[in-house]
Amino acid sequence: SMGKATGQLAQIVYDINSHLVNHIYFSTQNRNNYHKMMKTDQFVNTKRYMNAFQQSFLSVDWFSEYLGLGFSEINPKEKDINSLTQTVFYLIDLMRHQGYR
Repeated sequence: SMGKATGQLAQIVYDINSHLVNHIYFSTQNRNNYHKMMKTDQFVNTKRYMNAFQQSFLSVDWFSEYLGLGFSEINPKEKDINSLTQTVFYLIDLMRHQGYR
């Protein structure tokens, strides 16, 4: 049935995003240190962020809440340098306020 297929697809997205969480950078989302990265275990243990990530990473819903900005701290010894590993995700509202600084 359609409902079962939708549920299975949602589970696949959830599983993939649960794997990808170990390969992203996420800002602390605090105005006083937004330039620092949240540790993966801290991100995973923050339900608000982790639930949104697992359910909607890289979807329209994700990008209506979060903004991905590139950063230049490239370590040439890293094997996996790509657009995902060179992006930091910020809450759009935080970046809106920082734009006026």
